[in-house]
Parts: sequence; C-alpha cells; structure tokens
Amino acid sequence: MEDGSHAAAVSVTASETQRLGARAFHDAVSGRIGVAPTVFTGFLDFVRTPAAKRTAKMVTDFRTMVHETVHGHSPMKPQLYQGIGAKIEEATTEMAAQLLTERLAPGWTFTSSALSPDGKVIPGSYRGFINAVVRAVSNAMGVSTKVASGYAREAAIRMRRKSGALIDNVDDYLVHFASNLPEVRTKVRRAERAIDKDFDDKIRRAKKGELKRLAGFELKTPKDIDDPVIRGEVEHERRYQKQIEAARITRDVVKELRDELRTARPY
Repeated sequence: MEDGSHAAAVSVTASETQRLGARAFHDAVSGRIGVAPTVFTGFLDFVRTPAAKRTAKMVTDFRTMVHETVHGHSPMKPQLYQGIGAKIEEATTEMAAQLLTERLAPGWTFTSSALSPDGKVIPGSYRGFINAVVRAVSNAMGVSTKVASGYAREAAIRMRRKSGALIDNVDDYLVHFASNLPEVRTKVRRAERAIDKDFDDKIRRAKKGELKRLAGFELKTPKDIDDPVIRGEVEHERRYQKQIEAARITRDVVKELRDELRTARPY
C-alpha cells in the first residue's frame, strides 16, 4: 500500500526466525509478521495476565510484537532499508514500540543501556542505534539526552502518521524524522503556513489579473490560473518550497544523525 500501512498477517514460525537469528521479523513487501513460538506465547500471556502479575518476559514479548507491527506503518520504501536507512528505521520503530508498550503496561519502562532487567526496567532492542539518534538530537538541539530521548520518541510516533507516497531517499527520511521533533516541528509548520499564505495570495492576485507569471508560466488572462496543468505546477512548486524549507530547518539535526548513525552498531 502506498501509505506505508499493511494489514499484518502473523505467522508463528520457529524455522524462519531461527534462520534469521531473530525473535520476530516483518516482511516490508507483504506486511507479514513472523514470530518465534516462545515470543508469541509471551505475547498471549501478556494479554491474558492481570497487569500486577505480568513478568518482564511478557512485557518484552509484547513489545516485540508491537515493534513488528509498527514496521507496517513505516513511511519508508522497502529498498531504503539498508545502511543508515535501516538504522534510523529500526531506531525509530523500537522507540515507538517502547513508548506504546509503556503506555499499555504502566509501571514498566525500557532503557537504552545494557543493564540486565532490574525490577520493572527492561533493556530495549537496537540500543546502539537509539543512543546514536538521541545523541544526534541532543547535540543539534542543545538539550540533555533525557530531553532528547523524549523528543525522539515523540517524533518516532508522529512520523508514522504520514500519508501519500513512501519515502525513497535517506536524506528525505532523516528530514521527515527531524521535522517531527517537537520544537523543530513547530518551526516547520510555521514555515509551511507562511508558504501556503504566500501561494494562496499569489493565486488570488492571478485570478484578479494582478500577477502575470507564476511557477514558470506566463499568465495571459486571469482564467489561466485555473488551467489544470498550470495549477498542478503551482501546487508542485508549493510542495517543493515546503521541502526546501524543511531541509533548511532540520539541517543541523540531519547532519548529526548522519554522523552518529554512520558508525552506530545495534548494541
């Protein structure tokens, strides 16, 4: 599906997960989720067990299922899943899964440190990638790693609300993530509103015959602005200006993300 979402079919499979050396996996093309039997059992136990009696394994297995489900809402095209693209995808997917699981399992939290389970604090997956993202946000925005972690988690959720065509460029994907960071998102939305206001004003002027050229087209009469071809190019130019502005605003964050993720390892 072009909006990046799939209706997930779940297969409980020991052979495929063993072959991949994974507890679970998500097929980006078909949307199918494969899960090891022990993980699926833990997931079911989580659902069936009263909150006060849940174990760390149950919560971890539930988070694993959430992680693979979140993959199904990625705004990334499957072929981008390599190098930095794969790292930012796994980091943001895991951050989103952790945040959603913590909301559904109050009292439990996930950490990006290598600590063994202690009480209700559980080490999460892809800790190395997540720490790289958090450092990048912290460095670029001048905030503590604790604040940066909160920002990154929120962006990991927001970025999956994207509709339309999937992203097929790593830099565009990094910009998309950075544009959803709380403080950055405010700046990007403000800039987008200014661009919309400017284009809407130009279209009104064109309809009044006050503007003779727009988006590279010569407007001979006020009716020209309603020509489907011309109007389509005007809207394309509007979207392009928004992309340029978003890239400018997120430039520092994107640079830090590239630098941190280039050498980051999963754990």
